Amino acid sequence: MTTEVHAGFPAETILREWLADDDINLFCGRWDEGSIMELLPAGNAVLTDPKYDGPFAGLRDLRIAGSAHHIHLDFGKLDRVQYRIAPSVCFGFRPSFEIRFHRDRRDPATAYGLGLAVATPYAHRQLNLPTIERYVERMQRHRTRFPDTVSFHWQRRNEDDPSTLSALRRLIAPTEIEPPVPPDRSTDSAALASDRSR
Repeated sequence: MTTEVHAGFPAETILREWLADDDINLFCGRWDEGSIMELLPAGNAVLTDPKYDGPFAGLRDLRIAGSAHHIHLDFGKLDRVQYRIAPSVCFGFRPSFEIRFHRDRRDPATAYGLGLAVATPYAHRQLNLPTIERYVERMQRHRTRFPDTVSFHWQRRNEDDPSTLSALRRLIAPTEIEPPVPPDRSTDSAALASDRSR
């Protein structure tokens, strides 16, 4: 696990730690614009080392071993990280557990450069507790270590499964839990618009 802050970019340090996890998916794009790109690295994604100084010091390539496909990232711009629990069409509108890398003063619900998601947050239709405990532990550690960089948002719905809600309430501090989103069809449309699709 990476413990140092790479070249002064906390978001890079956070991404490097998550890339060591084999239970993540990578995604970028805008569903409301009609497409999302998703990669399934299975623990084989790596971030290149710094190559430049000055205004290009944040440039990195995210590569998947054995493939020529890659993503260019600039941590000089992607300087904020939001841990985000939100309804996802991928899981029948049950919560998805994501980490979105975005620019300062941009809404990561719709404007983000790169997203990561826990690939298997559910097992046998129940919350995959060891995986979600790891997600929450990292989120809390990163928020403590990088308070100016990392935020958290939980978009709850009244329709959320009670057992999932109960488990999440035990893991997440009550002061961080927002009230649920009122039930209406625009919530489902917003979730589709801001979510990725598999």
